Amino acid sequence: MTVLPAETVRVTKPDATLDLIAFENAVLRLGDTARASRLAGYVEAILEANPELVAAEPLLPLGATVHLPEWRIVGDKQSVRLWD
Repeated sequence: MTVLPAETVRVTKPDATLDLIAFENAVLRLGDTARASRLAGYVEAILEANPELVAAEPLLPLGATVHLPEWRIVGDKQSVRLWD
């Protein structure tokens, strides 16, 4: 099982969205864009941890603080299909 640690980040890019911040953090921690793109429920968990950001969506203001909760990735083994 892989765990993305909880952390707090600050919005430093104009036109940043919550899903972009979640994706970039996951890529940084996992080192794999394919795995990071399959994190079902991570953005929703971030919104739940930051209810004040709902009003700011879709674009987050520069300097906004975003708390990224700990996220456990279970069953993220990639399967290989020998035949289609």
